[in-house]
Amino acid sequence: MLTINKQYVNPEEKDFEIVERKGVGHPDTLADALAEEISRVYSKYCLEKFGAVLHHNIDKLYIGAGWNTNSFGSVKRIKPINAIIHNKYFSKNSCNLFILSHAKYNTLFKISKLFYYLLFAIMLSGCDIMRILITGGTSGIGKSLVELLASNNEVIFTYKSNIKEKERLESKYLVSGYYLDLEDKDSIFNLVNKLDNIDVLINNAAIAIDNDYNLKTYEEFKKVIDTNLIGTYYLTKLISNKINKDGSIVFISSTNGIDTEYIESIDYDASKAGIISLMHNFANYLAPNIRVNIVAPGWVDTKMNESITKEFRKQEEDKILLKRFAKPEEIANVIKFLISKDASYINKTIIRVDGGKK
Repeated sequence: MLTINKQYVNPEEKDFEIVERKGVGHPDTLADALAEEISRVYSKYCLEKFGAVLHHNIDKLYIGAGWNTNSFGSVKRIKPINAIIHNKYFSKNSCNLFILSHAKYNTLFKISKLFYYLLFAIMLSGCDIMRILITGGTSGIGKSLVELLASNNEVIFTYKSNIKEKERLESKYLVSGYYLDLEDKDSIFNLVNKLDNIDVLINNAAIAIDNDYNLKTYEEFKKVIDTNLIGTYYLTKLISNKINKDGSIVFISSTNGIDTEYIESIDYDASKAGIISLMHNFANYLAPNIRVNIVAPGWVDTKMNESITKEFRKQEEDKILLKRFAKPEEIANVIKFLISKDASYINKTIIRVDGGKK
């Protein structure tokens, strides 16, 4: 059995001892031994957790050891190919393992993609991986969530039209994107049929059609309600049967669902108020096995709000004690806390994140 060497390693040495195995010392032999152990541990974990062995689109990876995340022997500032492997998963006095995407450093041991699986398995001993489904993951808060949570979780996100961003996220963060149209119940049903063993559902996807109240049509109002409320309800109903015990659901509502101010967004406001009612009902129904909460942002710098005039923006910022709109990542950080074990006693709650209103 291979074990990770957690003894002190001299950062000035060129040849790092990465693993210990009696009678094995040559890098090539170590690589073979590691590959064997990777396959065994990773496959066992995946079968127990997900019912199938997960594969990532990686052709070649490299393994190395360094004193910390900023050094690799004499090679400085090496960035892991996948941020899953972070310094916090290892003792500060231990030799850290890295997967590297460059072949030019001769201090690296070249091996197949199985090295990724070993580091994944090693990381499991240091933290709990959650399988997280995020709707609307290619822009705004959803995109920030994907980027924030992908480092130490298995992230699945949905997209509707932005294929380019979907592919960029998949390539950079080793996440999985699935098509979803919340207006189409068949699309929702097809997505749910592809998934299982979910730990967290983050209902983020939504649309807004803000226009003159007198010009707002029946079709526009219905489109917003169908997407933001009915589609979110149906997805949550179906996927809740596949959420593991002690899992979590987070709905992204809005302060518009609490404090209605502008008739131009009457459909959006109604949908977000409806989301609050959904949260209360699902929290009652799914307790005590699944926590259900809401994050209600105020104004956020997203594409949804790009069309507002400078004058209107200034007017709204003056109503906020912090005098600015939120950044998407600030909302994402609140959600990250809410789905964590640190928030294990928070349930059926609305967390308002609006910078403070006067």
